[in-house]
Amino acid sequence: MIINRSRKELMTKSAILCTSDKIQLICVFLFGILSWTLYCGNFIWDDSYFYLVIARNIIRTGHQTFSNIFPTNGFHPLWLYLLTAYSFIVTMVHPALLLHEAYAIPLAAGIIAWGAFNFWKVADLLDLPKIPVVGLPLCYLLFFQVLYSEAHLLYAALSCLTLIACNTKWKHSKRSYIAGLVCALVFLSRLDSVFIIICYLVWHITITHKISDVIRFLAAFLAAVSPYLISNIVFFGGLVPMSGWIKSSFPNIFLSKTVSWNCLLGYNVFAGVIPIVVSAVIVCSIKTSSTRIKQIIYIYLFGSILHLLYTILYTRFHTLYWWYYVPHIILIALSIGLFFKERPLPTMFTTICNALIIALVCCCLVLFRWQTVLIHNEQNPITKLLDYMRQAGIEGKSIFVSEIPGIIAFYSANNIIAADMVTANRNLFDAMINTPNAITYLFDYCKNTGKPIQYYLHMGSGFIELNKDGTAITYNNPKLYPVIKPIGTFNFGHKPEYVSWLTICNLWRLI
Repeated sequence: MIINRSRKELMTKSAILCTSDKIQLICVFLFGILSWTLYCGNFIWDDSYFYLVIARNIIRTGHQTFSNIFPTNGFHPLWLYLLTAYSFIVTMVHPALLLHEAYAIPLAAGIIAWGAFNFWKVADLLDLPKIPVVGLPLCYLLFFQVLYSEAHLLYAALSCLTLIACNTKWKHSKRSYIAGLVCALVFLSRLDSVFIIICYLVWHITITHKISDVIRFLAAFLAAVSPYLISNIVFFGGLVPMSGWIKSSFPNIFLSKTVSWNCLLGYNVFAGVIPIVVSAVIVCSIKTSSTRIKQIIYIYLFGSILHLLYTILYTRFHTLYWWYYVPHIILIALSIGLFFKERPLPTMFTTICNALIIALVCCCLVLFRWQTVLIHNEQNPITKLLDYMRQAGIEGKSIFVSEIPGIIAFYSANNIIAADMVTANRNLFDAMINTPNAITYLFDYCKNTGKPIQYYLHMGSGFIELNKDGTAITYNNPKLYPVIKPIGTFNFGHKPEYVSWLTICNLWRLI
């Protein structure tokens, strides 16, 4: 009888342990990191390779450049500089590790764990259920292709800001300085988070009622971000980074964008519109005795609405990617947490649902991400192209690329010039488009630096169009895309020397 009772007690304790929120979240976190490690390339979008390449170039050459020819500020700064510092430490262990795409997983994993830990404390302070508040953003960041983008650092920075908003014990003067610095971290993590910061500042003003606290907040914020903004003007020719400026139509409204099942005038419906709508319905319909949770949700809600309006009105393209919508996922996680706090389900039902959701996420990782990484697939056109380049001895060359520059730059020892000019700078771009032929200017510029463009790689792009017989290209202004305005032409005079079997990758030798 005693033995049976001990067994039952042990089984009961094991069941409680396995169904605890903390254990379930740790399991999904570890499974996600395992997935990253085994199939790293399936979680990295081409744009995220920019950070790896620029960090590698800073360490090798001491210059902030993607192309190894001209400087770039086409990135969100805090993640790049953190990645560069981490990469420098890695080189002291083994420099060749920088050539492996998985080398920065420990850094990304540590950042996302830090953010999840902070949101766990937020859930404790606000008495919210842990699985939606912590688990939903965690699953989003682990599943979608945001690895090595700024998304994980933005998540961690926002977790700090949310934690500050929850803490009511600090004096307003101390809170103002700290909030200003944390908002600067949020801004430098991703610059379009300025909309969240504006809403946070408005809320901060309403709870302090002192102009001195507002001044403290702004002083701390501006002291942290001003050096970055000034450096953009001095060294790169514009206040904002190239990546944001070239995609923006501001101050001109631009509505000629795609509408589809997951795209509303350039805005992601699944990750952007739905969280805003669902959260608005929840926060307006749920009455709660805790005003602080609603205030925090309103900061994210109105910040997300401002982000939606700006994106729809003033951006031209490339705003569907998952890293744009981290604040929206935090928003809906907090809103769902509020909903289940005020209208809780039976404990047993909640436990079963949580376990099923965690299991579903793990299954989705296996089904959709546990596949042969495309760049390691011998039949992949990009893989075949890279193999050809190695066999032909194409190394240390300057290559003008129409599309997918990130993965080409990371896996080949060449100088890659991206046609979208996202990784260029305003000084170069302004000079280029103010000439009769932008391509000729770009070629001359590279030649004068001692690194002439020797190849053109066509990967398909609206920025560059091939003529019918494949012997000439027309370069369209990337600042105005998808509006087509030619700014340069170039005639090869011959067919490409390499064409993939799907004609996805065409390579011309120019010199």
